[in-house]
Amino acid sequence: MKRQSLFGWLILLMVGLAIFSPVNRAVEFSRSAWLQDYQVLKRFLEIGYANLDSAREVKKVDLVALDGKTKQALDRAASDGEAKNVLKQFLAAFDDLHLRLGEVDKPATQSAPAQAFAPTASSADVCKALGFRLRLNRFSLPFDKASGFQPVSTDKDLFATGLLRFESAKKFGVLRLALFSPDAFPKTCETGWEEFRQSLKADCDAECLSRFYSFVQKRLSDALRAQVKTLQAGNIDGLLVDIAGNGGGTEWADLVARMLAARPLKAPRQNGVRHERDVARFERQLQLIEADLQQRLSDEQQRLLKQAKERITAALAEAKTARPCERPDIWTSSGGGRQCTSLKTAQSFSSGALDYVPPGLLAGLKAKTVLFNPSQHDYQESVFAKPLLVLVDQKTASAAEYFAALLQDNEAAKIIGERTLGVGCGYTNGGIKWVLPNSKLRVFMPDCVRYRKNGGNEYEGITPDAAIWTKDDDKTGRLEKLLKFLRELR
Repeated sequence: MKRQSLFGWLILLMVGLAIFSPVNRAVEFSRSAWLQDYQVLKRFLEIGYANLDSAREVKKVDLVALDGKTKQALDRAASDGEAKNVLKQFLAAFDDLHLRLGEVDKPATQSAPAQAFAPTASSADVCKALGFRLRLNRFSLPFDKASGFQPVSTDKDLFATGLLRFESAKKFGVLRLALFSPDAFPKTCETGWEEFRQSLKADCDAECLSRFYSFVQKRLSDALRAQVKTLQAGNIDGLLVDIAGNGGGTEWADLVARMLAARPLKAPRQNGVRHERDVARFERQLQLIEADLQQRLSDEQQRLLKQAKERITAALAEAKTARPCERPDIWTSSGGGRQCTSLKTAQSFSSGALDYVPPGLLAGLKAKTVLFNPSQHDYQESVFAKPLLVLVDQKTASAAEYFAALLQDNEAAKIIGERTLGVGCGYTNGGIKWVLPNSKLRVFMPDCVRYRKNGGNEYEGITPDAAIWTKDDDKTGRLEKLLKFLRELR
């Protein structure tokens, strides 16, 4: 009996060693599969990463050295987790927050409930499901420590505002925009739902929820305009817009810039990655334009539609003949990879086919968002007519950088502070779906480039007109330098 028991323990011990032995782990972990994924990842970057050339030429990413370092790290990896981390570190070297690895979206099942809400649904449930959550909207600097600062906003206001007075009688309004995203204001969503649902005759489906989101955005814009007018009533000499630490958001940044600028703003040139997915989109856009051209139009509407048609026709022809720009020598030679580009050449802008259209001119047209995307919104230009200053720092990113660049390139504001993070354009129409074959990880890659007035890429970061800070300045020191700059500003 004792011998059988001892023999049984020996068998269990041997099984345990087999399960947990390095040899067995080696069977589970396939280095060759990860190396294959890495090769595919590099190919994805070659043909689909909009900032690949800028990363090498402007941010000085040494692709040859990076490739060698990554291969060595994969050779040392002993688990799937370690190999995955190697690929994450490889992408992190491009210094682009829009470039990352993620999980593939889980496929929808027939049993999954549709995203629709009855008119009786609670505002809290609707807004939570739509992703609305409260973010802090405090000033980036301790303005309350400045002797000449007077808060203007109350707890009921959506945006923090105040007045800065100086001994010379000079006076500036201060407006804090912590994030360019309506979903940072859940209370606006909740009060908006209470009003919006009154007009519903059936459940609010995806298209209805999109209209509701625009409804909330309009309420937010109205609130912002009202607070700016309150500051204007204080007879201010200029407005300081605090977007330091603002990590971005949505296209609402474009509307806010147009609201605050004293002049009309021309959108920057924007190019995307050539891809066959664009064929159907451009064909649909041309159908909308053709439908509008059959209607009774003003001479100006007809001119703009024809101009847009010409540009989209060129873009469609390019999309139909698109071929992947494969250039593996970019990883083996510092001068390699110059034989082609993955970017389109057809002219387009961040706003659509046209760089500017006055508000209301495209009303009633089916293709209005194709021509000029801001025209889908009811917005007002140039609410503020005095000098505009925009405060940025190294944490200002993405849509907030677009806001600053749009104003700077149109000479509609003076940008002050320090160089921004450098994120640039993100994903158009949800981005192109790239999935690694073995790990099934999704690669999120920016598929567009926004160009500056000087030809640069917004991904490089926004250089302020007045660099008043250093990286060693604390918040108190930054405030003191800002006040000195404003005091001496002419």
